[in-house]
Amino acid sequence: MRKMIDLRLPASLLAVGLLILGAQAARAIDVCGNGICATTAVPPESCSTCPADCGPCPPDFSSLTDPSDGLAGRIVVSGVSVPFENNSHANFGQERFVASNLSIAVDPSTSSRVYIAWADFPGGVAPYTLHVRRSDNRGVTWSASDLLTISNATNPALAVNSAGKVAFLYQLNTPIGATLANQRWETHVRRSVNQGAAWDDLILANTPAANPAVTFIPYLGDYAYIQAIGKNFYGIFSASNVPDMANFPQGVTYQRRANFTTHQLFRTDGVTPVAASIDPFFFKLNEP
Repeated sequence: MRKMIDLRLPASLLAVGLLILGAQAARAIDVCGNGICATTAVPPESCSTCPADCGPCPPDFSSLTDPSDGLAGRIVVSGVSVPFENNSHANFGQERFVASNLSIAVDPSTSSRVYIAWADFPGGVAPYTLHVRRSDNRGVTWSASDLLTISNATNPALAVNSAGKVAFLYQLNTPIGATLANQRWETHVRRSVNQGAAWDDLILANTPAANPAVTFIPYLGDYAYIQAIGKNFYGIFSASNVPDMANFPQGVTYQRRANFTTHQLFRTDGVTPVAASIDPFFFKLNEP
C-alpha cells in the first residue's frame, strides 16, 4: 500500500531558493602558474597576485621618469637653493624657512594639466621666494619660466576647480627690509581663468607681524590650505587674531569674544581681557 505525500515548500522559502539560484553566475576559475594571466577570473590575476602568469610589476612611479638620470619623476628646476632654517627670523615676520614648501594640483577638467608651486632662495640668497609653473602633458615638460614669482612669501597652496580655474593661496611678508614693528603678513588668493597667463589678486588678511610676539615656531604655521569642490574654493590659513576690521579687507566673523572698536579679545565671560595670538581662519570663494 502506498501513501501519496504532498510536500509543499512555503512560498517564502521557495522564493528565497529561487532568488539564491538566480543570483549565481558562471565564474571563470584560474590557477596561478598555468601560463594564463586571467584578469577576468574571480579573483582576477595581476602582476601583484600572480607574477608567474602576468609577469613582474613595473617599478613604482615608472610611468614618468627623467631622461637625465632614469629616476621617477621629471625635474622641473635644478640647481636651486632650498633653505631650512628652524628659527624665528625678525626680517621675515618671526617665521622660519621651511625648505621647498611644495604644492601641486591637477586640473579636473583636463587631467593633463598640472600646476606646481615651490619655495627657494634664488641664486642661493634671500628673500624666500615662491614660484608657480604648469605642465600641459602630465608632467613630461614644464613651463620654462614662472607663471607667478612671489618674493618674501611662504605657505603656497594650489587648487583647480571644475571649470579649470586655478587658485593660488600664499602669505606675503611686507615690506621687505622693514623693521619687525612695521612688517605685515598679507594672505592672498590669486586666481586665473587662462592657465596662469593673467591673475587677479584678493587679499583676505593684512595682519601685524609683530603682534603677538613669537613664543614658539612655526609662527604662522608651516602651511595654508585651499581646495576646490565643484566650482567653489574653500581654504584655511593662520594669522594674528587682533580684532581689527581693517586687517580683513573682505570682512571677518570671529567665533570668540572680541571688541573690534577697542581691538581687544576677551575670555568667554566677555570681560576678562585675553592677549592676541595666532588663530586659524576659514574662507570660501563662491565662483560664478
